Amino acid sequence: MNTGTAYSHTNDQVLALSYMQKALEIKQKSLQHNHISLASLYNNIGLVYISMNELDLALENVEIANRIFGMSLLSEHPCILDTRDTIEQVKKELVKRASSTRSDKVTPKLL
Repeated sequence: MNTGTAYSHTNDQVLALSYMQKALEIKQKSLQHNHISLASLYNNIGLVYISMNELDLALENVEIANRIFGMSLLSEHPCILDTRDTIEQVKKELVKRASSTRSDKVTPKLL
């Protein structure tokens, strides 16, 4: 467990995100772009963004994680299945929010 993950368990999401992003920067310098450790970090960053209700950023990070996992793992690997499930859930929530935002807007009546 890294420091970012530890802080996410204490519900200090901002600090968790900060440590995870620092870890990502360090690992990006030393690992290949398709290394599974990077995928795990992107996934964890996405999960923190979900808990912060930042769904666009969550989706971006989990999709990156899924792409990297897909380069190294079989399509039915639990990591791939989990990230696909997370992507689907986030997209559903984004659609739900978009439709509720549209219905909240006042539509002008023609006279």
